[in-house]
Amino acid sequence: GTGRAVISRLKVLGEEPDRMIPINARQGEAYFGYSPSGAHPDAGLLAVRDKDLDWKLFLDTGVSVVPVPEGYRVVGVVQPPAPSPPGLVALDPDRRGFHFFSSQSPRLLAVASGPVVQAAASHGQPVLGWLTKTGDFVLWDLMEQTMLYRSVPEVAS
Repeated sequence: GTGRAVISRLKVLGEEPDRMIPINARQGEAYFGYSPSGAHPDAGLLAVRDKDLDWKLFLDTGVSVVPVPEGYRVVGVVQPPAPSPPGLVALDPDRRGFHFFSSQSPRLLAVASGPVVQAAASHGQPVLGWLTKTGDFVLWDLMEQTMLYRSVPEVAS
């Protein structure tokens, strides 16, 4: 079936005794993300889908709820350059624009050359990657707001 998981807690290992952090995400989607600061002290930068349009961000200051408009698909959680707070990266309904949702006003991060079929934000670096329907592959630097790498399919002659 297509049952949904409930992410109820995060187990913190390496401490005596192990600790459990309550998460209580009801929709089963979660992302770990890159953050130079502001991340949850035990979980790191973590976003979990709580309700259809609401996501919980676990931060050093507590839990923040960030709504994502209907039709957008969350692909990761990141912290762009300061003074921007941590937030969600989401692909818009036209499958080309990547938007940033946080406690501040939403903003456009990058636009793909065509419809995106796969995308992800790195949890180890401030990088967003995507693949378009035509085979265009891009790595985007979220700190510098510029392209790091681009690969386009060869044209058959």
